[in-house]
Amino acid sequence: MRLIGKVTTIIACLLITFGVSGQSIVSAGSSEEYVVKVGEQYYSYNAEDLQESFLDYTYGGGSSSLYLDFKSKRVSGDFHAIMNVSGKYISYKAIENAFLNDQDNFSLTNYMNSEKAQKATMPSRITSVYADNSGAVQTTTIQIDNGIVPEVINIY
Repeated sequence: MRLIGKVTTIIACLLITFGVSGQSIVSAGSSEEYVVKVGEQYYSYNAEDLQESFLDYTYGGGSSSLYLDFKSKRVSGDFHAIMNVSGKYISYKAIENAFLNDQDNFSLTNYMNSEKAQKATMPSRITSVYADNSGAVQTTTIQIDNGIVPEVINIY
């Protein structure tokens, strides 16, 4: 297995382990997103929803359609970025390199929120993938502003 393949497997296992343990990788109640690039399309998945769908896939009891969609896109594409709790997309390649450079002391949480975290190059629009109440996979387009999801201002 190539070194990058091993690193990808290790980081994916860490992401799933946190999901299975019920802990958030960054903080409780985060809105972290995983971005997969397939060809020229970017697909974003909410981490908490994806982890829940993974558990449904593994143990049954609910809809695993979101996880299966993510898995199929992951097979045909590559991890591109992880959106941190600040709404910034951090390069997955940079995360891999940071892990390779400091395997013994690497903290995904610390790296994702540090000044050293390298922002990912993002298009102006990405496709958000989610499961509706019936478990069917749905998509919506999200506008990206310089690698950051713009804040929604509630005027009511």
